[in-house]
Amino acid sequence: MKGKYLQILLTVILPIIIILGTTLQVSTDSNFYDNQINNLEIINPNFVTIGIAEDISLEVSDFLKGDGDLDENLLGIKAAEHMGDVKTIRDITLYVVLILTLIFLIGTILLIYSKNQERIIKTLFNGSLVVLIFNTLVFILSKTAFNSLWEKLHRVLFTNDLWILNPATDPLVATFTTQFFINFIERIIIISSIIAFVILIMMLSQKLSTRKKAKIHHLEIDKPKEYQW
Repeated sequence: MKGKYLQILLTVILPIIIILGTTLQVSTDSNFYDNQINNLEIINPNFVTIGIAEDISLEVSDFLKGDGDLDENLLGIKAAEHMGDVKTIRDITLYVVLILTLIFLIGTILLIYSKNQERIIKTLFNGSLVVLIFNTLVFILSKTAFNSLWEKLHRVLFTNDLWILNPATDPLVATFTTQFFINFIERIIIISSIIAFVILIMMLSQKLSTRKKAKIHHLEIDKPKEYQW
């Protein structure tokens, strides 16, 4: 029972760190933004030009990084206020990830100090497995019920209706269309799944190695002793 509850806590925390941490990284990845905006299938050309879309993309990515304010003349007042809400949520998420990471590191150190290597392996293995299962479910939902899922997510995260925008009057949503956010989610899934898969393989390898060493150790103990006369 020693370390059991700590193991459970760390197993719950790890997937949150991986998924939210990846989300934070992708949300300010300039290369991702550039690649999406340069894809003609992403923006809505009926309401925004590529040039304006590029300006909006740069404005938003810099704003989320904390570099400067938004140009309301470029985005519109309502859209700019909504992005202010988005940044607030992002900042809160960053603090949550940092706190959880600190808790995870302290918990891992405690397990190491108590010489509970097996629980560390199980924590990393099970936590990574949760990430892969969660990502699989999200991927399926994003392909079958994205609009419904996206709307529910916004209603949970935001307490106002500033997120309800019209591409005809708000170039922000003509730039960041539904396809952009589908690709955004897929990128989070890919990156976090790769991280989880690498950890999973490493822990599986470590587990097999530990079992092999234990088996060899038992064989040496059970080996008949030779007596010299």
